[in-house]
Amino acid sequence: MTAAGGWDRSALSDGDVRLTDTLALLRTDVEHELSSSWRLQAGGDVGRDRYTLRLGSMDDPSERADYARRYPARTDAVAGVYAGALWQGLPGLSLNLGGRMDLFHSQGQSALAPAASVIAELALSPKLRLIHGLGIAHQPPSANVPQPGSNPALGAGLQHALQHSAGIALELPLGLQLEATLFQVALFNLSDSI
Repeated sequence: MTAAGGWDRSALSDGDVRLTDTLALLRTDVEHELSSSWRLQAGGDVGRDRYTLRLGSMDDPSERADYARRYPARTDAVAGVYAGALWQGLPGLSLNLGGRMDLFHSQGQSALAPAASVIAELALSPKLRLIHGLGIAHQPPSANVPQPGSNPALGAGLQHALQHSAGIALELPLGLQLEATLFQVALFNLSDSI
């Protein structure tokens, strides 16, 4: 079991705007080898972020209202569980299957985020492997310019990604490894301008 906590603070608009995030996280993981070819992993986590906004002297009321709308004082929560299985049932082939379910909550709104992934490794020789992956991921909204404590509220929902990778790994002398990987990502419902 792991517990973590933190505190972030950002000052914007020459210090007239101060954003803070106080966070806490609790996580647990278990792993069990079912047989020589199957290994299971599972776990869960819960987290809480308390955001505060302090607006100093700002002359423009519309700018003040914009900060209050984008970064409202609030407490966000997330809870998630995951399960994964590693299969190494054939010589030179392994599959890593995973699934995760998260529930995000912010300002009376909730969003469920099911995610899945698969990674396949195929040995072409004792020193050369192909590695392919496919997955779906979700995350809460993020700010255009990431800064500590400046995450927007859930608002229009989660951001979504469909991710694919294809790579090759070569074992080198002295315990070194050379890898090359290509990534392709399709992004949906973005809240930032990546």
